[in-house]
Amino acid sequence: MVKEGVIESLVLENFRCHPLLELSELGRRNCLQGANGQGKTSILEAIYLLSRCKSFRTPRIPECAGWGKRSFGLAASVQGVDEVERLKYEWSTSGRQLSINHESNLKLEQFWGKLPAIAITNADREMVKGSGSNRRNWIDSLIAGQDHSYLLLVQKAALLQRQKNAILKSEQVDRGLWTILSEQMKPLMEEMVEKREKMTELVGGEIELFYQRLTESEEKIGFTYQSESARRLEKSLDQIWENENRSRNCELGPHRDDWEMSLDKKSLRHFGSEGQQKSAALAMRLAEAEFLDDSGAVLIDDALMELDLRRRKRFWSLLPEDRQLFFASTNVESDQAYAGFDLRLEILRGGFRKMTTV
Repeated sequence: MVKEGVIESLVLENFRCHPLLELSELGRRNCLQGANGQGKTSILEAIYLLSRCKSFRTPRIPECAGWGKRSFGLAASVQGVDEVERLKYEWSTSGRQLSINHESNLKLEQFWGKLPAIAITNADREMVKGSGSNRRNWIDSLIAGQDHSYLLLVQKAALLQRQKNAILKSEQVDRGLWTILSEQMKPLMEEMVEKREKMTELVGGEIELFYQRLTESEEKIGFTYQSESARRLEKSLDQIWENENRSRNCELGPHRDDWEMSLDKKSLRHFGSEGQQKSAALAMRLAEAEFLDDSGAVLIDDALMELDLRRRKRFWSLLPEDRQLFFASTNVESDQAYAGFDLRLEILRGGFRKMTTV
């Protein structure tokens, strides 16, 4: 098991702007600084890929390969429970390879989350003001972090959804096949709804607590599960068939649920200021950090530049001290006093140099 440790070293090969970058003797609180376009965010993205097998910057993994390259590789040495373990993520045009130590060709659920990590970015406000997919993905990742079998549940439900949509969009809809797929979908969605309800209850109070601490306000933030799936599960198969055959779309599936975020009972999405939305998104990430294992990496990509100094100071004080930290920014001086970096690296395109910490 890898989860007990921290990242000791990191290797990026043909990844973004880094032909070969090797970082060793990483600290508990690491600062990556430098001018724009030097590859600071790419380092955080590499760690996130090793954790979640996806990028927080793009849904298209081929875009992560260096210019003109048809493959890339990532590796991290992590202090595990008993020994240092090595995780590798390799991508080429022929496919993806995941491995831990000498065990290769691992499946997603065997690799995902072995190196726990969360990413805090400027795009996080979309979790508050954006589409429901942002909130669904966030809740589902929290659940999967606690229970890796949930990944298979989500994958199976998504596959059934695609299959049902293909049938419903055909000229001659095969109701017999539709019924088989729908009968398979119902128990999956019942389990997903139950797990989403439980996680919402767990995380909702944490979001409210962190929002109040971060803003020093008494505004009540709400995080309410609006389960369209639960409502559709109450319908009979005949009723679901009537609706889906008419709309020619799968209406019972993992893609319909959403969460309402409110501030003093007003919609934060529609009536919240940019500052309130930003603070709510940070509160969600701070709550997520609490759900990591005792260790785990928190990746911060220039996500604090809109905050005043008081709020920045409170943010750093709210981060769990036992999490490994990677902070990327063009200007770190205003955060140095609060963050307590023990390693500062100036990132240069394809390289780095160590800087003296204060």
